[in-house]
Amino acid sequence: MLCDHYCTKARIDYQRGHYSRAIKHAQRAIKADSNAVEPYKIIANALAKKGDHEAASRLVEKARQRLSGPQRVQRIRVDPMKRLDMDTQVQILSYLSFRDLVRCMRVSKTWHNVITSDNAAHLWKHLNTYYPECVKLPRVTPEFVKSCIRYAQKGGCQGITSATLNCPGSHYNILKLMMLNCNNLEKLILIRAEFPSTSLIFAVSKMSNLTTLFLSAQVQISPDIVPQFFRNAPHLVDVQISGIRTVSGGTRLLQWHSGTTQLKKLRLGIPGNRTDFRDFNMVILRH
Repeated sequence: MLCDHYCTKARIDYQRGHYSRAIKHAQRAIKADSNAVEPYKIIANALAKKGDHEAASRLVEKARQRLSGPQRVQRIRVDPMKRLDMDTQVQILSYLSFRDLVRCMRVSKTWHNVITSDNAAHLWKHLNTYYPECVKLPRVTPEFVKSCIRYAQKGGCQGITSATLNCPGSHYNILKLMMLNCNNLEKLILIRAEFPSTSLIFAVSKMSNLTTLFLSAQVQISPDIVPQFFRNAPHLVDVQISGIRTVSGGTRLLQWHSGTTQLKKLRLGIPGNRTDFRDFNMVILRH
């Protein structure tokens, strides 16, 4: 260690009578490791040899306090991830949430290379840009989503299979990226949709492997739009639409033929109500 190196040089200078040089090397040893006691002793002895007995006694007392007092835990200066093989590192990272995984990329270049390697491609298959309202929303850009898509497709992996999107200002651009580049997307959760319902229906219809669609209450959908999801995207199996808008004072009737869809589970929610409908031939929404 650097502290031992300077201590050795200070000890040699002291034995040769070069007391000023010994003090200088001992001070460098203290900078390298403030918990080391030997440099203080060398400085105290050198000061005593130079005739400054008062300063020497103060340093001796300081060294004695360090020897008798509780020793502080020495900081780990070696990256613990470097001691593990690649498979073990990826296994540890698999327990992190998507947000924590992105944070770990900023720790060092080593961690960034591990997280974006071919072995870690499966860690990126569940894209999640949702942040709770109590947390300051980061700016999720299309460029970031492009990188996530590229990381998930490394090593011949199937890419992103599920996505939770909440990207203010970039909703439609990011949805287009998912439509064009994520052929194996199976589950889509949309927290917000700052674009027309027709654009959403078009994007969903092009995602041929999409089976699960969740739209939060913040995604306002007209009742007339709901059947269009099943006409244009018959591959949907599990659908939840929580933000159905209704007209006050009337009953809205939705119809579609059950033979044109593979739908098995449907949940339609009007703000303030929660209902689970299982009659797929006809759904009557009342408020």
